[in-house]
Amino acid sequence: MSEPFDFDQPLTDEDGELDPDALVDYAYELVALFLDAPEGAPFDDEDLDAAESTIYELVERGLREHGLRPSQLTAATLEKILFEGLPRGWRHPAEAASVLEELAAFMRFAGRALGVGGAAECVALLEAEGAQERLASAFRAFNLTCPDPELAAFLREEPAVDDEAPSAAPPKPVRGREEQRQEKAKKKDKKKDKRRNRG
Repeated sequence: MSEPFDFDQPLTDEDGELDPDALVDYAYELVALFLDAPEGAPFDDEDLDAAESTIYELVERGLREHGLRPSQLTAATLEKILFEGLPRGWRHPAEAASVLEELAAFMRFAGRALGVGGAAECVALLEAEGAQERLASAFRAFNLTCPDPELAAFLREEPAVDDEAPSAAPPKPVRGREEQRQEKAKKKDKKKDKRRNRG
C-alpha cells in the first residue's frame, strides 16, 4: 500500500523561504494522485500539466498569499483565491467553467481520499449558483489592466479588426485539433510570461 500524501512535508529552503522546486514537486504529486483517482479521470489528458493547472495555482497562492496548504483551506480562503487571486493570472472569461469544474473535482478528491476537512464547503462554493458568471466577471475586470495589446484583445474577447472584411463575413471553419493545440500552446506561453510577474 502506498504512503499517504504528506501535506506537511517541508517546502522551505535553508533561509526559510518557500522553495520553488519543492513547491513544484508538491503540486505535481497532488495532481498525479488526483488524476489517478476517479474524480480526476475526466481531466487525465495531455492538456493538464501540473505547473499550468489551476490546482497548482491554488496550492501556490494558498501558500504564498495565505500561508495555507490545501489541507487547511476553508471556503472563505478559497473564495479570496478564486475571485481575487486567480484573475491576476490573466485568464480568459471562457475559462471560468473549466476552472470551477477542475477545482470542485479536486476538492471532492481531497475530501474523500485525503481527508481534507474543509473540502465539502469548498465544493459548495465552487458549485454555487452564479459562481461561473462571478468568476468570469472577475477575469474580465482584471483583464482590463493587461498591458500587452495582443493578449489584452484576446482576454477581452475583442474580435480582430479587418478594414477590408465585408460586413457579413462567413463563419470561420472549424479548426482541427492540432491547430487548436498549437494556438493553445501559444496562448499558454504568453500567459506564462505574464504569470512570472503577477502580483
